[in-house]
Amino acid sequence: MLPSPVRLSGVVTDNDGRRLSDVWINHTGARLENVKTDSQGRFDIETRAPAIVFRKHGFQSKYCRVSGDRPLSVILTGPALQAKVCGAFSNCVLLKGFMSWFCLPKVPGVTVSKQDNDIDYGQRLFWVRTQSGRAGIQHAAGPMWGPGLPFDEDVWAARDYAETAYIDSEGLSS
Repeated sequence: MLPSPVRLSGVVTDNDGRRLSDVWINHTGARLENVKTDSQGRFDIETRAPAIVFRKHGFQSKYCRVSGDRPLSVILTGPALQAKVCGAFSNCVLLKGFMSWFCLPKVPGVTVSKQDNDIDYGQRLFWVRTQSGRAGIQHAAGPMWGPGLPFDEDVWAARDYAETAYIDSEGLSS
């Protein structure tokens, strides 16, 4: 956390300069607040977070390091990438009982965990060994499963941070 609060204000637009309403501003350190842009794409927040992320359905997210009180002009690029339809259903890994699957072609070196369950969600982990250690992703689903966002502390500690948003054939984003 920054030593003292910083006031951040500004406007979020798309590639064409159109202001974007209802853009989520995440990782602000405000645990119980929903922080979003207003109907004119404006925001005004106070935070001690060293970094924040702007997110909106259909757009790529934007990571911003916080450095002092200054107006921000944030441009979200879009549209989100179209996810390819997987034709190899025999290689898909189902989350039994949660109507969800993750299609990953068989790739040498990728390890898939057994399904873990709680009463209201199921999950699997997919990982590979890299020179820096294990790296992986988690696939989970269920009525009480969260949005899949990283922890604030992980975003704040990152030297470089990026997300890629996809939209499937039904318009759902991930």
